[in-house]
Amino acid sequence: MTGNARGSTNLKVIIGIIAVIGIGWGIHALRAKPPATAQGVVNGVTMEERKELYLKAVSDGNKMKATWPKTEQELISQFWQAASGGDLDRAVIFVPGASRNDFAIMEKFKPGPLKSIGTPQPHPTVPGVTLWPVTIPYPNYPEKTIQMALMHLPDGRLAIDGKNTIWW
Repeated sequence: MTGNARGSTNLKVIIGIIAVIGIGWGIHALRAKPPATAQGVVNGVTMEERKELYLKAVSDGNKMKATWPKTEQELISQFWQAASGGDLDRAVIFVPGASRNDFAIMEKFKPGPLKSIGTPQPHPTVPGVTLWPVTIPYPNYPEKTIQMALMHLPDGRLAIDGKNTIWW
């Protein structure tokens, strides 16, 4: 074997080793967890902030206990009255754990007044959760249906379960 042939073979081996190392690092990078700051962040809100928002909404709702909606229909109606009226600070009180960021789209695509509340039905993927179909007019979607999940707070009051609601 000549020097050039041996050098060519050595070069191929070195390139092969580099390729294997590169593939290994690529697989490692794909399997690696995202940085802690990116975990659990939805609409710019961390899970810890969501806990604080939940507690604030429950506390703010306690201040309204005398006028808090007593039925599912009243709760849904009051939420959509606030949302369609642009009062997102009031709307988030009915959805403990939600932030204004979660409803920012409603500032751009403002919903109209509630049209109807349908008959409750089981959630298609979450056992034990019931959905209330609600028809709301949106720009370019005059008959938009949102499937709203409800829950009971520790004090027994009804609230909107934002996690299990099918918003869009």
